[in-house]
Amino acid sequence: TQAAENRFFLLPAGHCLMAEKRSHAGYYRSVLFHFTSDLPEADLLRCMHTPLRLPYDAYIRGFVEALLLVADDPQMLRIKLREIALYLSKKHPSAMQPPEKKRDITHPQERIRRLTANSEAPYLSVEEMAFLCHTSIATFRRHFKRLHGVSPYIWISRKRMEKADKLLKQGDLMIADVARRIGFRNTSAFCRAYRRHYGRTPAENRG
Repeated sequence: TQAAENRFFLLPAGHCLMAEKRSHAGYYRSVLFHFTSDLPEADLLRCMHTPLRLPYDAYIRGFVEALLLVADDPQMLRIKLREIALYLSKKHPSAMQPPEKKRDITHPQERIRRLTANSEAPYLSVEEMAFLCHTSIATFRRHFKRLHGVSPYIWISRKRMEKADKLLKQGDLMIADVARRIGFRNTSAFCRAYRRHYGRTPAENRG
């Protein structure tokens, strides 16, 4: 999308801004306003799927001027974020709707869904999972719980215990080997975790 004079752009995550030419007048002025997905107000703009280019009308001009006045006030910036989201939902409702029959792969929950579908996911740390989903740890935990109904720590523990139970019932591995297979360096810690989960020791549940 090419920028012209007196335009207001709203870019979803995953897009970038680049300047190649100078203004014909020899100078230009621009204001860049960005926010992270950690803000609850950001959910209002989550459905945007393409860059939105708007004319610099009276409302947008007033919005930008007010934005400059509250640039150092985080609470007011959140209010301005909610304001522009409400304006866009009324003025350009089609831009606020997700594309039909296509998942938004930039949304944290879709990234989490794809990651947890991988059989190796339970052997990652929460920090590693958040990194792979391109989110902060706090954002990852919040969206993970919305998607799976439990915290990532509980989900990881359950998946590892389920794998351990299958390995134990096969009867081919020693308990220490099973512990290492699911990411425990300490066999005693594994036995305690297994007993908390199943109410029985690994030895009692062996095949």
